[in-house]
Amino acid sequence: MHPSDQIQSLRLFYYIAPSNRSEVTAAPVGENTEYVELVTRGGVFYGDQYHGPGTIFWHFPGEMTIHRYKQESPYECLAALFTIKGPHKRIAPPVVLWNAQRELQKFVDESLRAFHDDSYDREILAYSVHARLLSATYNAARIQPPSGTPKLLEQALLLLDQGYNKTGMSVASLAEELCISVPHLHMLFRKHLGETPHQRLLARRLQEARNLLATSNQNMKELAFECGFSNAEHFCRTFKERFGMTPGEYRRKNTPDSITNG
Repeated sequence: MHPSDQIQSLRLFYYIAPSNRSEVTAAPVGENTEYVELVTRGGVFYGDQYHGPGTIFWHFPGEMTIHRYKQESPYECLAALFTIKGPHKRIAPPVVLWNAQRELQKFVDESLRAFHDDSYDREILAYSVHARLLSATYNAARIQPPSGTPKLLEQALLLLDQGYNKTGMSVASLAEELCISVPHLHMLFRKHLGETPHQRLLARRLQEARNLLATSNQNMKELAFECGFSNAEHFCRTFKERFGMTPGEYRRKNTPDSITNG
C-alpha cells in the first residue's frame, strides 16, 4: 500500500516558541498519527544534538515532540499532523536536514496558505503535503552523511554540495576553507566514506550534468561551465568515461523523442 493511501486527514500549524523560556511541554504522538515538525527559524535540542533551520523531525506513535531550545534563539516550525489508518509502520527517518532554504520556505508558505483556504480540496492537500515532506525527507536522508560522521567532514560535504558548480572548487580550495591540510581531508573521506574528495566532487558535478542534459537545451559549453567543469572537452570526456556514452547520446536517450521515435 502506498503511504498516501493511508492518510485520512491533515492539520497544519505554525508554532513560535516562547522567548522567555528554553523548554516547552513535550507531547506524545497518539495512535494512528504521524506528526512532522519542520524547523524554519532558531533551533532545538534533540538528544545531545542541536538542530537548526531546515531540520525535519518525523514523529510516529509513542514518540515525543521537540521541546528544548536556546532561550536566546527560540525556534519556529511548521507542524503537520496526519491521521493515518493502519497498519502503521515507519516510512521516514526521525531526523534529516532539508538544506534548500528557499525551497523550504516556499513550501511552508504555500502549504499554510492552502490549508487556510476553504476552496482547496482537503484530501488532495493532505496527500500533497505528505508527499512533499516525504520526498524532501527521502532526498535529505539519501545524501546525509552516515551516523558518527565527524563534524568537520559534515561541513566539508555541505561546502562541496553548495559549491560544486564553481570552477574554482577543488580539493585544495576545500581544505583551505576548512583550515586543514589536503592529506587530512583525504583521510576523512577515505575513512568515513570510502572515497576521495575528488571522486565526491566529480560525482556531484556529473549528477547535475545528467539533470541538465535531460531538462534543458543548453549547449555543452554552457552546461559544462554551469556544472563546474573548466571546459566542454573535459566534461564530455569525463562523462563518457563514467557512463559509457557521450552527453549528447544521454540527452537523446532521455527526451520524449526517444520514446515516440523508438
